[in-house]
Order: sequence, then C-alpha cells, then structure tokens
Amino acid sequence: MKKRWLILIAVIVIPICWIVLSRFYYQTEFNRRVEALAAEDYPVSLDELEAQYKLPQGVENAADIYIQAFEAYQDPNEFEREFLPIRGNFRWSDDVPPFPQEVMDAMESSLKANQKMLELLDKAAEIEHCLWPRKFEDMEDFYFPKDYLSGIKKATRLLCERDLYCVQKGDTGQLMNHFETLKALPACLSKQPFSTDYLMSIALKSMIARNLEEILNQVEFSDADLKELQRQFLEMQDAKDFCNMVVNARCVAINGYRLPLRERYKYFMADSCSNLTRFFYLFFGIDQKDKLLSLDFYDQLLQAAELPPHQLPSMIEKIGREFGAYSDFHLYLSDFRALGKVSLISLRALGGLRCAETALAIERYRLKYQSLPDSLEQLVPEFMAEVPREPFDGKVLRYIKHDVGYTVYTIGSDGVDNGGLSIQQMREKTPEGNPKEYDRPFTVRR
Repeated sequence: MKKRWLILIAVIVIPICWIVLSRFYYQTEFNRRVEALAAEDYPVSLDELEAQYKLPQGVENAADIYIQAFEAYQDPNEFEREFLPIRGNFRWSDDVPPFPQEVMDAMESSLKANQKMLELLDKAAEIEHCLWPRKFEDMEDFYFPKDYLSGIKKATRLLCERDLYCVQKGDTGQLMNHFETLKALPACLSKQPFSTDYLMSIALKSMIARNLEEILNQVEFSDADLKELQRQFLEMQDAKDFCNMVVNARCVAINGYRLPLRERYKYFMADSCSNLTRFFYLFFGIDQKDKLLSLDFYDQLLQAAELPPHQLPSMIEKIGREFGAYSDFHLYLSDFRALGKVSLISLRALGGLRCAETALAIERYRLKYQSLPDSLEQLVPEFMAEVPREPFDGKVLRYIKHDVGYTVYTIGSDGVDNGGLSIQQMREKTPEGNPKEYDRPFTVRR
C-alpha cells in the first residue's frame, strides 16, 4: 500500500508541483522584466502608450482635414478607369510618354472631379501635427481604421497621377509643391508607427520613389530642386520608425497577455484551437513561458534594428530559426514570423529610397557636367557625402550606364544580383513566369 502511495506521488503530485512552481516562476520573471522595461521609460500599458499619442494643446490636427479629403474622393468613371495610368488600366512603355489624348482627357476629368479632395490634401500637408482617431481602450479597434488606410492609398495614387499630368502638360513649377503634399502622407503615419501604420508608411514611400522615377524620365529640375528632393529622400530613410514600431508592438503584446482569458485567446487568434489544446496550453504553463519568449523576441529584434541595415537579414534569419523551432502549439508566438517579414519589407523600401536619392545625385551631376558619371564614386563628395549601401549585402548600390540613361538598383532580399532586371523583365526570362529572384531597378532613360 505504501508503495502505491509513493508511485501516486511520483506520477501525479510531483508533476503538478513542478507545473505550479514553473508557472509561478515564469509569471514572476515576466512581471520583473516588464517592471524593468517600465523603469527604462518604455511603454508597458495602453494608458502609457496613449499618453505618448497626444497632440500639443491648441494645435490644428491634419487628420481632421485628411478625413474630410477622403470623404470628398470621387471614384473614376468607366472611361477614366480604362485610361488612367495609375488608378486605371493604361500601362505605358519606355517610348511613351507622351501619353495618348485619351489618357490626358481621363486624368484631366478625374483631377477636376477630385479638385476638392486635392485642395484639402494640400491644406493638410501644411499642418505640422497629425493624430488619427484610435480607441486605446478597445484592443479590437486599436489598430489603424481600415477606412482611413483605404483613403490614404487612394489619395497617394491620385496625387501621383496629378504629378504625371503636370509633367505631361509641362507645368513643372507645381511639382515641388505637389511633392510636399505627397510626402506628407507617409510622414503622418511614421510619426505614430504601430505595425499597420508602419507598413502603410513604407508602402507609400516606395510608391513615391517609383513616382519620382517616372518624373525624372520626363523632366529636368534645377540643381536647387534636385538637392532639396535629395534631402527629403534621405530624410525618409529614418530607422527610428522601425524601432518605435517594435517598442509599441511589444507594449500591445504585453497588454494582450494581461487580458481576461477569453479575450486573450481572441486577441492572439487562438480561439479557433480546440478546447483540449487550450487546456494543455494553460495547464502545463506554456502560456506563461511564451510570455517570456516573446520578450526575448522583441529584445532581439530591437538589437537587430540597431545594426547596419545589411546585417539585419542574417540576424532576422537567426531569430526566425530560433523561434521557428517552436511548434504552432505555442499560441502566443504566432505573430512573430510576421514581424520578421516586416523588417525585410522595410529593407526593400529602404533600397528603393536609396536608389531614388542616388538618381537625384546623378541628375545633379548630369546637369553640371552634361554627361553621366562613369561610377557612383564620382558623385562623392560634391553631390553625396558617400555612396549609399545596398541594404542586403552592404556593398555600394549597383549602377549601370546605358547608351541612353542609366539604372541604379538594389538586389533585394534574395541576395542574387540579376543585373538590374526587374520582376517583369525576369518573368520574360523565367519559364514558369513567377521568378523568385529579381532586382529592384531605378531607371532613367534620357
């Protein structure tokens, strides 16, 4: 009988005690680390996050004007959808522009229909502060409202078309003012970078770089304008936005861990798991361990963000291997792969901005010397302090001088130099039509 009791203790009591003690340890250690973050003035609650997310008293809020602009937006009609170059179906090749008359008519018609929106966008760009409505007390409504994201995308595409229209009409005098309006859209998001804000911000920056590529193919700026544009593209490469996004994501995760159990599962999208899975997840203390693992992840991601950009991919890969080793049973770790992908997306956007900045320096060189540089090193120090580096391998950006024009390009996250061929060009060479390796070129053919 005594032996049976000993077996019972060994099989049941000891494991239960171990589970209780481990849960206590993980919870205590989690609380200690959160307190340490708070002592370093990092936000660890939604109240603290909201306190950082306020307008100075008595200032005008650009978001109010933007929301009015979005409400004034007019979708393209059937004719405009067929011929608009960005919001419609018209696609042009290197030998176009000039645009066909139907394209010009479609742009003129759509711009006229959206005149009120454009005026409001120009007005909002002149306002320093922007705070979008957000419900901090409600985790479901905490992230950026989808209606506003849709409005920002529509506004950016409309503004890019306005620039193309001005170039076609020869009205280059307005382009610099228009660029201020265009640049203000990602800026109004990057000042408050949560994950959705940050992703939209870098997507808009990439679109602006592509818009500049089209403009430089059609018009010449003065050196003063080129220098100012160069400064602004350099300014858009601020790495602090990514760090702020990670800090805020950590704060939101910490608050998710503190939610009541039912709400916590819904927040971490674990409510779709079976009851048995959730029982084992809680009973064996895996949820408590995952809290600590998540803090480790955010610490490593912030350390990676402090590295030179070209060292980030290998660090992200290392972090991914470490956390990828945990099974899907670790429910709280489900979002970490997404954050790793965001970091690589940000590097691709950085490469595009650096290509645009370098192209502006090349245009300044061409304007002064009436020829293209033989290498990017010739831009230093007169037109650039140094040649920008490729975000993925740390080498200087690639540069190809053509018979007419040039290409500056970044190789992208695959690490393969494809000679400056874009995804469209690689599709023509790839039998399956869906190449995984391609570059991101910035080409000016004039």
